[in-house]
Amino acid sequence: MSDRLIHLRDNQRRITRGVSWNSQRSRYELDLEEGETLDLTVSLAGILESGETITAAIESQGVSASISTSSPVVTVTFSGLSGTGTTTLTITRSGGQIHKLRIRTRSANSTSYYDYYTGIPA
Repeated sequence: MSDRLIHLRDNQRRITRGVSWNSQRSRYELDLEEGETLDLTVSLAGILESGETITAAIESQGVSASISTSSPVVTVTFSGLSGTGTTTLTITRSGGQIHKLRIRTRSANSTSYYDYYTGIPA
């Protein structure tokens, strides 16, 4: 399983891996198999000042989500998905800045990504 990463940069830029950014809805989208547990790493290393620390809080519906914080990184662990879930991660920097990330988790059915031809060629 590949790592899931959101790396926040200055000027509202972001680097994502294993998660997509939906600019029309201003949220991140993550596919998760039902029954799967998945970690998402959110890094603020590119925007924190020297000596600055972070705290984090999380609210979620439709999916279980827990966090662990080790400045400059917040790790969100998703599990217990039933259909779709919505999570809001609020990260507060010691300098007073607040970053809110909306994350939508969707049930991924691995067979929906690929179609296999099961018929006999003509």
